Amino acid sequence: MLLAVCQHTPAQPVWPPAVDDRPELGATPIDYLPALAGDYFKHESLVVGRRYHIFVRLPEGYTDAPERTYPIVYLLDGDSTFPMLAPQHLFLHYDEKLPEAIVVGVAYGGLDPSINKRHIDFRPTLVDGSERGARAFLTMLEEELLPRVERRFRADGTQRVLVRQSRGGSFVHYAAHHRPELFHGFIASNPGREWGDELIYGMSKPMPEVRTNNHMILASGSRDRDYLRGAALEWRDEMAGRDDLPWQATFLDIEGGTHAASLPDVYRRAMLIYSNLKASHQRIRAAVDIAASPIQIAITTAPATRDTGRAATKFAFIRNSARCSLSSTFSTNHTPSCTIRKSSTNPKAGMKSGIKSTGLKA
Repeated sequence: MLLAVCQHTPAQPVWPPAVDDRPELGATPIDYLPALAGDYFKHESLVVGRRYHIFVRLPEGYTDAPERTYPIVYLLDGDSTFPMLAPQHLFLHYDEKLPEAIVVGVAYGGLDPSINKRHIDFRPTLVDGSERGARAFLTMLEEELLPRVERRFRADGTQRVLVRQSRGGSFVHYAAHHRPELFHGFIASNPGREWGDELIYGMSKPMPEVRTNNHMILASGSRDRDYLRGAALEWRDEMAGRDDLPWQATFLDIEGGTHAASLPDVYRRAMLIYSNLKASHQRIRAAVDIAASPIQIAITTAPATRDTGRAATKFAFIRNSARCSLSSTFSTNHTPSCTIRKSSTNPKAGMKSGIKSTGLKA
């Protein structure tokens, strides 16, 4: 009887089913995540002597517009920042009309210190003053990775942005100090401080003599670690009064922000600042181009303030022996607007060209 019962017991289904669930030939798992889809390759650095894993998210419609070039964003610590911020950029494009961009994650392939060498690559020196790996890593970016990526994809090299937080944010400041012309935008979220002077990198060093139209943004969360928050506030107060910076300086105060988890909010606010400044400058230049005679231009740009939510860009220029000023104001949700005003100021009084830096809160 027992044997008969066993013979009639239905067979239990096998799970998972015995099917080939591998990706299609030539495909990778990331191809099935459209907000991250693009490309991947390994970069064997001759300068650093190590391997990096490079993830690339391509804009929607990239293959449909073969003549179009795009801004390009480089994310350090791509192991964690690429899957976080690449989709964020797409959503900002949907909701805030942020221009599409190529997003590149520079990753190590793991978080374990035996693989992940951020403690070497992002530090200029050690406690004893001996050199660490920041100089080699910056050289790798400039001479190896950026040229390779921008030959491979249709990137606009005049619209590069470098992004990271914490120790990676310190490296962003290092790059902004030593190669201020290499990136149009530098975004450092809750950056670390240096061993010796316990300041944000560059504060105690002579500024490079080069002047650019580029932009350095430091973001600090009000709930960041006390010693890092204090260093960030010192940077804000120090940079507000300086006129010798190679880029425009902006401080973003992230109310309630924490050390690591606020990076998406920092990215959103900083990228909208860049986008609005670019649109504002383009509109201003279009107005200035109407002039038939040579002009001299001085630029003063202040970021959005917490009270008004608006930023302002003012241009002063000399045209046809008269001094004029042009101002542009914008908010994150409005198209920039420009007005031109003419004054009787004597143009021979002289003007100083270049961007005036500010440390105003946003």
